[in-house]
Amino acid sequence: MIKQIIALTGPIRAGKSLVLGLLEEKGYKGYKFSNAINKEIKRRGKKIERKLQQDIGDELRKKFGGDYWAKEILKIAENDKSELVVIDGVRNPCEVKYLRDRGALMIGIDADYKIRKIRFFANSKPSDPKNEKDFDKIDRRDRGIDEEDFGQQVTKSLELSDVVIINNWDSVDLLKKAFTKLLKKHKVI
Repeated sequence: MIKQIIALTGPIRAGKSLVLGLLEEKGYKGYKFSNAINKEIKRRGKKIERKLQQDIGDELRKKFGGDYWAKEILKIAENDKSELVVIDGVRNPCEVKYLRDRGALMIGIDADYKIRKIRFFANSKPSDPKNEKDFDKIDRRDRGIDEEDFGQQVTKSLELSDVVIINNWDSVDLLKKAFTKLLKKHKVI
């Protein structure tokens, strides 16, 4: 039975994966929306690319409801019999509401656009865009600019977060310190 859920939202390369790792070190079992979406992409026999991840994420939210991915992730966590759960990659207010209704602490991680862009190109994956124009396109979509309600809505999800960390630090250690302080404040660790 799940006892504690922490859900993470934020734009591309804000630092969500680092926070996920910190929580895993504290005993939380990590789940990523992208892993569930990638499983669907593979089931369809397609190559994993960020745009396709966004397309399929939106498609299934439109078809089954805005909270579709949150429900799928919690089913997996319950099947795993996880007690402490951290979910990375919340991108829609319906997902926020679904998780919060189940007691989740919503944590937003954000960073300035220029910093995120530098991080993106310094650590890009083979499936990521290779130029600034394409980065801007996926970032705008991720943020929810000109998107449908069922689509990516990270900016709105950040606004609904219980707390938002601005991760403009150059050092992972500074993020770790700030995040550990936050977890203690919320009595999560």
